[in-house]
Amino acid sequence: MIRIINKELYGWGKGIYAPEKILDDVVLYCGETHECFSVIKSDGSLWMWSTLTENSTPPTKIMGNVKDFKFTEEIHPTQYYNYFKCSIITENNDLWSWNTSSQNLIFIPSESQLTNVIDNVRDFKSRGMVWTVWNDDTFFVTKTDNSLWGWGNNDGGQLGDGTRINREIPFKIMGDITNVFSVANTSWAGTTVIIDTDNNLWTWDDSDPTPKILFENIVTIFGSSLLSDYGTLYEVKSNNLVAIRENVKLPSETVIE
Repeated sequence: MIRIINKELYGWGKGIYAPEKILDDVVLYCGETHECFSVIKSDGSLWMWSTLTENSTPPTKIMGNVKDFKFTEEIHPTQYYNYFKCSIITENNDLWSWNTSSQNLIFIPSESQLTNVIDNVRDFKSRGMVWTVWNDDTFFVTKTDNSLWGWGNNDGGQLGDGTRINREIPFKIMGDITNVFSVANTSWAGTTVIIDTDNNLWTWDDSDPTPKILFENIVTIFGSSLLSDYGTLYEVKSNNLVAIRENVKLPSETVIE
């Protein structure tokens, strides 16, 4: 259990029955996965620590000038372990990241593991970033100018660049993007779905790895359902929109920029 009280971070559990102070001057608790914890202090520094018996580490400063941090966990499609990406957005909107897996669960990176991936990215809360695993690592971000960028594995055409060539360096896929979604188990879309500034919904798949407009007047996605800009919620059946509810409003926590 973790609590922040007057910028002091306290924790307890695993045989510790009374709160113990861990760190001072903490302003944001970023989350926990597999007993690895992360916080941001008021000076913008990111700190992490682990309570795993085999990999226990004290609070360690990872880097400064941090705006937000995120753990992303995916089930590896070909191996019997989970895959983790640790991602940092700095105050000047640079994206840094490093990887680990449930095989080692070493989340505290060495200096050589930290990678400055791409600059001018949108915040996590804006749905501007998606990590997907499709036969391996495939990544998408939207920049602050609303352009969509991708990199990683592309043997199934999942990057949407019209090729099946893997990309180690981020490249621009298209512009004028509001949201990017990872959508699974649908008959009407590939793994990645894009909504542009004109409320067109774009997608692609392994049979045609070039982005194409599938539907118009769509502002967001709930699971496999689509919400139109005039408030109608649709299901997709045989690649056609079927209205299931009218006058639907976006929930307050949904961010559309």
